[in-house]
Amino acid sequence: MSRPPKRKMVPRAKASAKPVQSPIALVVVEDNPLLRTGLAALIQSQPGFTVLAAAADGDAGLEKVREAKPDVVLLDLGLADQDSLALTGRVRGEVPAAKVIIMGLLPAQEDVADYVEAGASGFIMKDASFDEFLSTIRAVAHGVEVLPEALTNSLFTQIVRR
Repeated sequence: MSRPPKRKMVPRAKASAKPVQSPIALVVVEDNPLLRTGLAALIQSQPGFTVLAAAADGDAGLEKVREAKPDVVLLDLGLADQDSLALTGRVRGEVPAAKVIIMGLLPAQEDVADYVEAGASGFIMKDASFDEFLSTIRAVAHGVEVLPEALTNSLFTQIVRR
């Protein structure tokens, strides 16, 4: 059985990147209870990470982010109760030090540019491996913006349309 080729991520370093103290503190906002619980447990079990809170919806997630002041917020693209795009902007507006990573994207995502404008610092594809997940979190926590290579065409198409 052959393994699929590794995806490349396109990091963009920010001039204002500042070091994050270990462990990297996270809040997970995911409406699927099994995914939320499992993801939080998996991340928590890794050295260098701590999950401060996990929330099932946007309002609870924003409250947890306000209280915990994490380094990184993992935000589900398709929250059932609220617009994830609006929540990205609210998190960045109210807790500017928290970097937002949008989870669960597809290669032909129509709103990547909107998320970038709202303040997202990174993206994780729906089919990403756990290693890709962790490396994206580490990179974003240390001030690097991460766009998986699979999303570059979507982003360029959106920019051209504008």
